[in-house]
Amino acid sequence: MTPLYNPALLPAERTRLATSLRPHLVTSLLGFLRRLGADGAPQHQLVLGPSGSGKTMLLRTLQTEVLADPELARRWFPLTFPEAQWDIARTADLWANALDYLVVALERRAAGGADALRARIAALPEDVDQRGPAALALLVAEAKRLERRFVFLIDTLDVVLERLKRDQWEVREVLASQSEVLVIGASARAIEATYRYDAAFYDFFQLHELRPIHPDLLPRLLDRVAADEPLYRTLALALAARPAIVRAALHLVGSQPRMLALLGRALADAPEASAATLVQLALDGWTPAFRARVEPLAPQSLMVLHALASLWHPSRPQEVAARSRLAPNVVSAQLHRLVQEGVVDKVPLGARVGFLIADRVLQAWLLMRLGQPHRRRLAAAADALAALGDTDLTREAGAAGPVQAPDEADPERHSHVAPELRSLMGSSYESAVFASQAALAGVETGARGISDQRSGLGKRT
Repeated sequence: MTPLYNPALLPAERTRLATSLRPHLVTSLLGFLRRLGADGAPQHQLVLGPSGSGKTMLLRTLQTEVLADPELARRWFPLTFPEAQWDIARTADLWANALDYLVVALERRAAGGADALRARIAALPEDVDQRGPAALALLVAEAKRLERRFVFLIDTLDVVLERLKRDQWEVREVLASQSEVLVIGASARAIEATYRYDAAFYDFFQLHELRPIHPDLLPRLLDRVAADEPLYRTLALALAARPAIVRAALHLVGSQPRMLALLGRALADAPEASAATLVQLALDGWTPAFRARVEPLAPQSLMVLHALASLWHPSRPQEVAARSRLAPNVVSAQLHRLVQEGVVDKVPLGARVGFLIADRVLQAWLLMRLGQPHRRRLAAAADALAALGDTDLTREAGAAGPVQAPDEADPERHSHVAPELRSLMGSSYESAVFASQAALAGVETGARGISDQRSGLGKRT
């Protein structure tokens, strides 16, 4: 069985999944490690991507690829930090944790020195002011002993930096001056400390973003992993046999790696499922994660989120106020809070500002969970997109020449679904195409790229 939420459960021979699904980024990061010289502080790296985009798998892949490459393994020693870094409260904890993970790595690789290092860790001073510098000095000494530099592969780097908020300038100074440590971190959201002009890590990291996989690349990429990954193999076979159904689902729920696996699982359970059923089965797999994300929100924030989900399009505060029946000033305050928390994005909307749920998968899941009328809209849109077929859906929004509404193009085939499609995605087929492509690309009217939150309307204050 393929684990969907914890790649650490995969056996060693299956830890290179990101090499197949994210080949350009893996190649770029490995090439970056090869180009670095032996001296000087390296350029630290930050990978941004929503939940399910393959951040953890990417870091695991980098670890495996570095160790498998004789040149890289001779120069670099990867240390993989687990997702849960809740025990970090001060800088000393970061360096001490790195030492603990180094002990584990030495034992696994039979590299020698693990017992001696464990004893030296136990001898670190308890005093906070002394423990941090001593732990860092021990880490640097180990790098010199091993004659390799450390690559910190830190998942949920946003959590780590948030917990070190009081010490961020100290961490920056160390990372900027110590050539023995390179950080490749991952985060599900833009990190405030990296895009505020007055913050410690402003323009400190080189950014990479895990965007949805383009549908034209999917058949080839899925074929590369099909032999070892049953869920992706099921999806690849369905994409070849029933392309309109699968692509319709992809237009609505996106093509991030975890969603691809969930679609494969849905197809394994229901091989003849309609597009609507496929979408709902795939979205249902996100229920535990999304419930944990939205239920802690304040009641008024939930009302605003409900309104945004039902509106679907980028919406002005006045529209959200009318839909939620909350006072405009209350809506504005809640939208600001949701933007700060990374749940909602600001997007250009004509000459003004609109708001949209940041994660299009979350938006589709909310629509499914809001009740039968909204679930029916989502189902009708999925079946409508399947009925329209690939040729129509891949037309560029705003392309030269008028775009016919589906019932105008073929009344017999599309008239029964066109009203529902318009109800969900807009008043014309052209806006439906635009919304569908945006949901898949994660850019225009869909969730804005996470790195885009650092500039323009996405900048947070």
